[in-house]
Amino acid sequence: FKNSTGIYIANENTYNNSIKHVIENSNFTDMQPSTILLSFFDRTTPTFAIYNLGQYNTTIRNNQITTNIGSHALYLKGYNNITNNNIEGFIYITGKNNTLTDNTLKYNKTYVVELTSSAYNNTITDNSITASIFTGDRAVKTANNENTIENNTI
Repeated sequence: FKNSTGIYIANENTYNNSIKHVIENSNFTDMQPSTILLSFFDRTTPTFAIYNLGQYNTTIRNNQITTNIGSHALYLKGYNNITNNNIEGFIYITGKNNTLTDNTLKYNKTYVVELTSSAYNNTITDNSITASIFTGDRAVKTANNENTIENNTI
C-alpha cells in the first residue's frame, strides 16, 4: 500500500456479524489523500491508512502502518479487533466494541489514540504506546469513562 489512498470500509448503521473483514500482513506507507471522500470533508482531502465506518467484525493484525502528522493511521467506528501491529500514526475511534491489544503505537503529537464521546465499551490494553508528551495509558485520550484503558506501557 505504498503511495495509495488506503482502505475505506463503507458505513453500516447496524451491527452485522455475518460480514467479516481481515486486514493482515500488509505495509502501509506514504499514504495519499483520497479525493473520493472530498465531498464529506469541508474542502479537505483526508489521508488515512484504514478508514472503517462499517460495524462489522474487522480484524487488523500483523501490519506495519506509517502515516504523516495530520493523517489517520486508523479511523474506526465499531467492532474492530486490532492486534500485533506496528503503527506510527494517529488512531481515532468514534464507536463501540473495539479492542486494541499487543500493538506498538507511536505518534509525534500529545496523544496516540483518541476516543470520542460516542466511543464506549472499547478495550485498549497491553500495548506499547509512545506520544510526544504522554506514554502508556496517558497517551490515550478518552471523552468518557466507559472504556477500559490499562496495562499500556512504553
